[in-house]
Amino acid sequence: MNRIIILTELVQDFYESHRASWIPYWTEYLYKNHIFLVAELAEKLSEEFHINPEFSIAASLLHDIADAVVDRTDPDHMKISEMITLELLEIAWFSEEEREVIVYDIIAKHSCRNGIKPESIEGQIMTSADAIAHLSSDFYGFVLVQKMRKWDSIESIKTWWLPKVERDFFIKICFENIRERYRSYFEKSKNLFLEL
Repeated sequence: MNRIIILTELVQDFYESHRASWIPYWTEYLYKNHIFLVAELAEKLSEEFHINPEFSIAASLLHDIADAVVDRTDPDHMKISEMITLELLEIAWFSEEEREVIVYDIIAKHSCRNGIKPESIEGQIMTSADAIAHLSSDFYGFVLVQKMRKWDSIESIKTWWLPKVERDFFIKICFENIRERYRSYFEKSKNLFLEL
């Protein structure tokens, strides 16, 4: 059986078996609307760049896995994510070296904070796919609703919003030609912010 098929089933089982721990609305959204979209986009980008898609797809499926069991504000979120990801990759027959690339180059660096970006082409593809998913889906509208539900002030939303949208577009999309392809989505997301 294909390792990605095995991993997809493991990820689905993990999310489903931890429903009681889900953050209301957020975890379900990631599971049903985000991670599989990122995987699909990573596969398409891998084909476009003639790269084996396995690492990019695996990282896409796993990059938000800790959200199934713990809130992102938990100080152990990254450690929990790493532990779960390493375990699921091992069960899906990824070697130790492969697991290290997926966890420590791709997933750990996919947010592109502080100028740190994935070094591997697979990591750059997954990072780009994640940003494209944010920009081209209802992700920002969903996040806006969730922040308003928590009674975040418009000012705190604005403080988060524009830097996130700009990081997605200018930093996380690692390929200029791909960035230009999604410029209209960036403009739409940015304009949604400006209307707040």
